Amino acid sequence: MAIIQCAISGLKIQVSHVPMTLTPQDGYYHPIFALPYKKLYGLYSKHCTEQLTPEESYLLFLAFLNSTDKIAWYHHATCKPRDLTTRKLIENNLAQLIKVIELTNLIQHPSFKQPSFSVNLDNSKLLQIPNWINAWEDNIKDFHKGISFQRLQEDIVKIENKLSYCIKSSYPEERYTHLVANWADKTAGFPANKSEEWKAIIRASFNKTKMFHTPLTTLHEIKNYCTENIEQGSIFWFTLMSILNAAINKHSSYLGIEGIDILGYAILPNNKTQYETELERVKATAPINEPKSSDYPSHADYIKAKLKYRVSILAEKTAAATAAANTINITGKDTKL
Repeated sequence: MAIIQCAISGLKIQVSHVPMTLTPQDGYYHPIFALPYKKLYGLYSKHCTEQLTPEESYLLFLAFLNSTDKIAWYHHATCKPRDLTTRKLIENNLAQLIKVIELTNLIQHPSFKQPSFSVNLDNSKLLQIPNWINAWEDNIKDFHKGISFQRLQEDIVKIENKLSYCIKSSYPEERYTHLVANWADKTAGFPANKSEEWKAIIRASFNKTKMFHTPLTTLHEIKNYCTENIEQGSIFWFTLMSILNAAINKHSSYLGIEGIDILGYAILPNNKTQYETELERVKATAPINEPKSSDYPSHADYIKAKLKYRVSILAEKTAAATAAANTINITGKDTKL
């Protein structure tokens, strides 16, 4: 009868014929370490239904660990299968170990490699196994992030190539705002809850009606976010800014006038004379009475007329208030004289 102490588990095995004793240093293992992975999985179902002894569950746990090919055994494990510490180690980590093995096997990319660990006398109690499993899980997550980032970069390059072609072919910007919107989203990383809305706004940036009904604060929010999260200077950056500026201009010039503050939308005029000229033009075309939706062929026409009417009324009130203030100032001066 031969007595063999397993070089991995440290358990003693009895083998018929030829009496001799082999130590772990002789490098012989329990037969479970030669089983294919599928058969180990079959034994796992028996473990889950409590059909295995503590020693058998211990061997199964080490067999799964060894199947990763990421453990170098410089010393056999010194755990005692029936100790509470060992049983807790197995019960708390066996399922997680199998899961990480399954996830690892799913990745066939040649560049993917899991980190390796070694067992020596100092860590032969295997208390570090939870940390090893966490390291393998984190490595899988990092790999997927890297692949996602690589695919994202490839998508950005494809979009930039299309954009470059459109720009160099002198297509009007209105023709490729969808490409610019996708490029901005991927490059800046739009917030998930705003991505679709912001891309839709960029795509519609040359639509005067849609831009006017888009809050100016939202347009500036998009522009500021892109400024903070996209490297500036490329031809794509300038194209994006051109399109966003067009959206802002379409918003402010919906009535054909700049500098009027209505419904919370305000842009100051750069030139007072031009402002006054445009104001007079709007007042001249504004309806005398407050518009009714039934009098206009479309809702957009009704809104435009209503806003012109409000601008006209606001301008009259402002002029009256200014005149009254001037009168008070003059009267005050006369009194002092």
